[in-house]
Amino acid sequence: MVTRYLLLSLFIDAKDHSTSKGPHERAIVHIDIDCFHAQVEMIKDPELKTKPLGIKQKNLVVTCNYVARELGVQKVMCIKEAIQICPQIVLVCGEDLTDYREASYKVTRILEEFSPLVERLGFDENFIDVTSLVHSHQRTDIIGNGAESLISGHIYLEGSGALPEPCSCGCYSRLQEASHIAQEIRNRIYQELGLTTCAGIAHNKLLAKLVCGSHKPNQQTTLFPQHVGHLLKSLNTVKDIPGIGSAMYKNLSEMNINLVGGLQLCDLSSLEETVGSDQARRLKNLSFGVDETPVVLSGKPQSHSLEDTFRKCSTVSECRQRLGLLLQRLIKRSTYDSSSLQSIQLVSVTPYLFLPVMCLQLLVAHLMTFRHLRICCNICYDESGAVCKSFF
Repeated sequence: MVTRYLLLSLFIDAKDHSTSKGPHERAIVHIDIDCFHAQVEMIKDPELKTKPLGIKQKNLVVTCNYVARELGVQKVMCIKEAIQICPQIVLVCGEDLTDYREASYKVTRILEEFSPLVERLGFDENFIDVTSLVHSHQRTDIIGNGAESLISGHIYLEGSGALPEPCSCGCYSRLQEASHIAQEIRNRIYQELGLTTCAGIAHNKLLAKLVCGSHKPNQQTTLFPQHVGHLLKSLNTVKDIPGIGSAMYKNLSEMNINLVGGLQLCDLSSLEETVGSDQARRLKNLSFGVDETPVVLSGKPQSHSLEDTFRKCSTVSECRQRLGLLLQRLIKRSTYDSSSLQSIQLVSVTPYLFLPVMCLQLLVAHLMTFRHLRICCNICYDESGAVCKSFF
């Protein structure tokens, strides 16, 4: 093996846009593509639809289709364990993200036809603020004894007899309309791309994301404000609240706060002493389902990165071929996103000087048309991070 890894990044300009509304005024839809990577592969090869399919990256099954899940395979499972559980599993290498990226952006472009306020979360999730669209053609239906029939998809706690009560702010009729918009969005995604999705509909991002997982796959759920408390208390731990990561969860655990109810009852001053005043107020709000963060336009990515471990690569000619392919993929991604190239950076962790020098030669050959481009080469010789920087 010639090198541990090589990383190329293109840095581009991006703008940030945001908007904000009050507590119940918004209508937010969270779109989650079902077993996204597996679906992309099943569309490429329809014969995989009836087989247990896993997408592997390095030594992990990063995701799998529902056939595999029914047989016991789980996401982020070691390949060895997955094969033991399901010997007939079909494993497809998912280290080349090109097809997944293109499918993801196609979904986002469909969402942008409904509203300009679309926020991407990785490849398979998006928030979309449909508040303006709801106001433009809000239904005249009045929520009442037939409430469940006026909603497209499921209502959180449906069938429990706990029908939503009227709210003076009008959020119930807005969420009704948003459920129909969500259904239309999901239909478009399936008709045009063949991808099934789930959706959560609520008055803020936190709740839309949480309720999205209530009915899977290929279904949607609407959450009314009356049922927010029940949804939050149904979570296993506070770590299940989006926005509370491992480090914060560790801090809360040291305070003996593991359940959402415990966070709700925790004295604010005690919380402030541990995590600071701003974080304490944010955590309190999250525990009660309060989230006023806007749907932020994702815009163009600020950088593109590709890497290669150069496994089974032992000759200079093989290195040159792999580097050329890496550059072509990187330039294709930048062109696909209509990015304005500003600089390109090469990072090589290797004891072999010829590799980054060869790559620089290929860079010059491929990028002669980008006269303004600044190229930076970082060569790391050892694990301690000793770096030699050169600018061209």
